[in-house]
Amino acid sequence: MDRVVNRTPNYSFVLSLHSSRVGNFESILEENTKGWHAADGMYYIYTPNLTEYFEYWPTVDPYHLPGTTESITQRENSIGERRHPKTMVQKDFVGGTTNNIHSMIGMDFSSWNDLTTAKKSWFITPDFIVSMGSNISSEDGEIHTTIENKSIKSDNEIIKNTDDKLVLKNPSSNLYTAFTTLDNNTLTTTTEKRVGSWDKDKTEISKNFIKSFINHGSNPKDSSYLYAIIPENKLDFIENFNKNDIKILSQNNFAHGINFKNITAINFWKESENKVGIFSSKSPIALLAIDNKNSISISVSDPTHKNSTVIFTIDGKYKLETINTNIKTIVSQNTTTITVSNLKNGATENFTLIPKES
Repeated sequence: MDRVVNRTPNYSFVLSLHSSRVGNFESILEENTKGWHAADGMYYIYTPNLTEYFEYWPTVDPYHLPGTTESITQRENSIGERRHPKTMVQKDFVGGTTNNIHSMIGMDFSSWNDLTTAKKSWFITPDFIVSMGSNISSEDGEIHTTIENKSIKSDNEIIKNTDDKLVLKNPSSNLYTAFTTLDNNTLTTTTEKRVGSWDKDKTEISKNFIKSFINHGSNPKDSSYLYAIIPENKLDFIENFNKNDIKILSQNNFAHGINFKNITAINFWKESENKVGIFSSKSPIALLAIDNKNSISISVSDPTHKNSTVIFTIDGKYKLETINTNIKTIVSQNTTTITVSNLKNGATENFTLIPKES
C-alpha cells in the first residue's frame, strides 16, 4: 500500500497516497460513497484524543480532507474509482526515503479525472512536518489545499486563528498542534456544524468541525503552497518555532528540496543536470542527507519502483565509510558520483560517506 506511518511518543503522522501501483479509493455495496479523496495525500494526526476520528467519515466535508489538493466542484457518489490496472493513475513517483528518524515523502499527484495535477512533498522530523506543493494546475474549477479539518467539542480548543497560523489545543493531552504558512499564502479558517449519516444507516449524526485551507483560485496554473505542521507540542515550542531555520532549495517540477540545519531532503522528480544544493541526480529519487561534520549519512530510494539502480552526485570527494556491494563511488575533479544498485519496491538504502583524501 502507498502509506506512510511516522510514530513519535506524543503522536503519529500518517499519509494516505495512491499511484500507478495502488488504487485511489473503493466504493462497493453502497458504502464509502464519498471516499473520493482519501488517498490523495490525506494525512491523519493521531493523538491521545481518541474521539477525533470517531464518526468522522459520515460528517467531515469530503472535499476538504487534510493534506489534499482538490477541486471543490461537486461530485456524484462513488464515481472516480481508479483501482484497476487500466484505470489507475499513471503516476509512479509516490513514496520516499527514511533513516527511521527523518523522512522525505513525495507524491506526483493527478486527480481522479486527470484535470488537477500537483507535486506534493512532506519532510517529516520528530518535532514538525514541512508540507510542500508546487506545479498545481487544474481545469476543474476552484482548487483548495486543506491544512486541517477536524472535529472539536468547543471553540476553546482554538488558541490562535490568523491568516498565517492556526493553533489548536488537545483537551486530552493539554498539548498543542500548530499549522503555520511558510510562504505568502493565507489560510481560510471556518468552524461549522456538520450533519451526516453512515451510508446505509440513516441515523443522523452531528459534529462540530474546524476547517482550514489555502484557496488556489479557479483553474490555477503553477500554484504552490508551503506550510509547517507542529503536532502535539508545548505552546512555548510553537511560539519559538523559527521559520528561518527552514530553507527552500527547490520547489518546482524538477525537484522539491528542503534544508533544515544539517539536514537536506530532496525529491528529484526526474533526472536532470540541475543541482539542488550540493546534489544532482541522473535518476528520480528521494534523498536524505545528514551532515555530521566528519561524515554525511545518506538515505536514498526509488519511489517510482521502476529502477533497481539509481545514480546521483554530490559536490566534494567522498568514499564509503563501510564497504557496501550495492554502492559504488567514483570521484572526478571535485564531484563524487554514487551508484546504488539492488533497490527493490521503494525500499531505502542507508549508508555513510566520509571525505576521501586527495
